[in-house]
Amino acid sequence: MARVDIRQYYRHFPIDPADWPLLAFRWQFEGKAEPTTLWDPYLQFGQRKAPEVVHRFTLAILAMLRSRGVTRAVGTMYDFLIVAETKEVCYAAWQALIQLRRELGFSVNMKPGKTEPPAQRRQHISVDEDRYCLVILVPKSKTNPFRERRDHIYVAGGRGSPLDPVAAYKRMLQLSPTPPSAPAFGWMRNGQFVAVSHAFFVRSTKQYAAAIGMDPSQVSGHSYRRGGATFAFTAGAPDQLIQQQGIWASLCYRVYIDLPLEALLLTSQLMLARIARM
Repeated sequence: MARVDIRQYYRHFPIDPADWPLLAFRWQFEGKAEPTTLWDPYLQFGQRKAPEVVHRFTLAILAMLRSRGVTRAVGTMYDFLIVAETKEVCYAAWQALIQLRRELGFSVNMKPGKTEPPAQRRQHISVDEDRYCLVILVPKSKTNPFRERRDHIYVAGGRGSPLDPVAAYKRMLQLSPTPPSAPAFGWMRNGQFVAVSHAFFVRSTKQYAAAIGMDPSQVSGHSYRRGGATFAFTAGAPDQLIQQQGIWASLCYRVYIDLPLEALLLTSQLMLARIARM
């Protein structure tokens, strides 16, 4: 299967100038004597008829695709999905759809996670450029073994920071381009994709810990989970958000938080302050 996404699909449809007054509003700007009339000459997502207009055009695109021999394609508003028996056939249909979109004047959204070439499954990590964050789908975990829900983890980026996770992930993809069907983290070696295994992850963690003077026997892969919860707590993150970020189904995450001495002293300090006011 393959996917094609149109960038700002709704904004490709101009509104009849005769209807502009129906969408206009007046705003009094500071320093101006008279109100200014503002209007948007293009289709907006929130307009009642907008989904119907877009859907009709999507059906027209599918009809044009069928005339070009692409019969196994479906469209849902601005997303199109192509399914084929082989990767080669799917890729040819995917290219035909992209070409048709461009001939019609549409801008194809080539961002990771939006328009994707043929693969048997999709990556579980993508970049949201609008919010500048990583979106990680966790289809199965210890707290969700039967995939009863779709858990997502959102990791905020930090533009300009040497620890920016969004920039680091993009850089990894640039240095080692991988197919969409591959796991989220890995590298290409002799033309073959090598995934980051749990053993490699733990071994690297211990090596980096030793390099900065820590005892490697005291750290493991689980240290990221415990350390992340503790650091989020000391940074002031609310309990509910810490639980959500770690995808904990219960309050057991609280036992992972290593409270600093300042926090441990807080209860008795509050009690002493209350006594002093009595």
